[in-house]
Amino acid sequence: MSTSPPPRTRLNGGMRRRDSEKAAAPAPPPLRLLDPPAPPSAAHDAGLRALGLLDFVRLDLASSGAPRPDLVAELIANYNSLTKRSDVGGGSIIVSRVAFAEALSLPRTPVDIHAADLDAVASAATAFMAAYIQPQVKLDTADRLVRDVDRAAERVRRGHAHWVDWATLIWELAENEMREIARWRRTDACRNGAYWQRLIWSQNPDLFPPPPPLVTKKMQGLTATSNRLNQDQDEESDR
Repeated sequence: MSTSPPPRTRLNGGMRRRDSEKAAAPAPPPLRLLDPPAPPSAAHDAGLRALGLLDFVRLDLASSGAPRPDLVAELIANYNSLTKRSDVGGGSIIVSRVAFAEALSLPRTPVDIHAADLDAVASAATAFMAAYIQPQVKLDTADRLVRDVDRAAERVRRGHAHWVDWATLIWELAENEMREIARWRRTDACRNGAYWQRLIWSQNPDLFPPPPPLVTKKMQGLTATSNRLNQDQDEESDR
């Protein structure tokens, strides 16, 4: 005869699942893509060109289509930092430093500034840091990235802006934000969203429908005139 004690039962008559004891977690708010920073003035074009940054600063991000926070959110949620890939719209997207730099026209090799105006280069680099780099450093930014930004700022102050690996610096700041959004979702705002959309667009433009054709006032007037003529002809034929 078995001497094992009978199974214990809860007062409510059965085992309760832990999940049912907790209220369902609210869904995170939709991702918001913040506008990219205002670029430095055209007075810095010569210095930015010497640093290989002018194409990035003047890049027409609007040509990537209307903002698609749904696609960017999908890119972030499916990002694999080991394979440097993500899945968006049923297709694979390469999410690497090289792909990021290529999509955004960032310099991928060191630049030679021996023939450039060093004062113009230093001024342009300072303006670039103020617009694109320093605003991304927050209280919870990883210490390593803070040191990288401080090192870049020190090189700019010393007149060695051409020693800064700008593409890697921007990539690491953007990837850090991506990881933070995916892990904690402390905010619904994505500062680098326009850059991620450009990356998606550069590899799979079919995900972005073309904008509707632009209809000018002249074309609208011609269409209205044509409609009136057709209406007059129909009325004549009915008589």
